Amino acid sequence: MTLFAAATLLAVGCAKNEDAVSDEESMTKMTGIWALDEMKFNNEVINPDDYINYVDEDYQDDYADFIDEYENILFTFYSNGTGEVFGEPFEWQIREDGQMAITRNGVTIVAGTDTISLDDYELPYTVLSLTENEALFSGFLVPMPHFHFYGGTVTFHLTKVGEAPEPPAPEPPINDTIK
Repeated sequence: MTLFAAATLLAVGCAKNEDAVSDEESMTKMTGIWALDEMKFNNEVINPDDYINYVDEDYQDDYADFIDEYENILFTFYSNGTGEVFGEPFEWQIREDGQMAITRNGVTIVAGTDTISLDDYELPYTVLSLTENEALFSGFLVPMPHFHFYGGTVTFHLTKVGEAPEPPAPEPPINDTIK
C-alpha cells in the first residue's frame, strides 16, 4: 500500500519538462518577491506559528532562524525563471495550461514509512488565481525545502511585497585544466 502511494506521488511530479510553453503574461505577473500569508492543508488553515510542525525535525532550528530574520516566508521569482526560498534555489514556470511548475533538487516525499529523495524534481501546482499582487496555488507538496505534508492537498496564498532584483549571474563553468 505504501509503495502504491509513493508511486502515485511520483506519477504526479516528474523530471523537468523542457518542452512546456510558458504563459509570458503570467510569468511577468509572478516576477517579484512574495510573502506566504496563508497555507491550508486539506482545506484547513494552518496558523503560521504551527508551520514548524511540518518542517523536518533536523531543520526546525534553521527554519526558526529564517523566520526570526525575515519575519515571514519569502519567495523570490526572478524574470529568468529562477527563484529562491530560504536561500535555496529553484526553477519555475507558469504554463499556458494554467499550471505552475517549480523544479528543485533535494525534494523529499514521505509516503507511509517510505522516504523518497529526488533531485531535479518538478513540483506541479494548479494556478487558482493570479493578479499583479496576489497568487493562489494548489498542489501536493509545499515548494519550500524541508517541509512535509502527508497525503493531502496544500493550498497557499502569496502576496507581492516587492519587485525582484536582477537575477543572480550564472555560476561560471569549472575549468579543470592546469595552465
